[in-house]
Amino acid sequence: MTSIFTHDYQRKAQAVFLTPTETAAWSAIAASAVTVNTFRGFHRIDKNHTGAMKVFSEYFTSNAKSVIGKIQLVQSREDLHRLSQEICGAIREQLTNIREAQLNPFNKIRKPSISTLSI
Repeated sequence: MTSIFTHDYQRKAQAVFLTPTETAAWSAIAASAVTVNTFRGFHRIDKNHTGAMKVFSEYFTSNAKSVIGKIQLVQSREDLHRLSQEICGAIREQLTNIREAQLNPFNKIRKPSISTLSI
């Protein structure tokens, strides 16, 4: 069976998941997978309330066991796409303090999600 993943992707996955040289707590990964700059495009409705960065971080922290379990089941690009779409949908529902127009571009929510899943 021919793999749909590139050689570089397979090598990185092997190093990260099967033979890691160092490990980090999931909470540390979820809190720091993407930088503040990633979230600047998520304009808050009310500056005194929670922004996108906190929503993403809390989602990946509170759903750690579920997300990790689902990542372990990914066997194809389609599986990863479906998981990403599921996560993006759940996060989108929680981004209630973000201007609606900011949530419409396809990769706006997907980019920080995939960044977290790829670490």
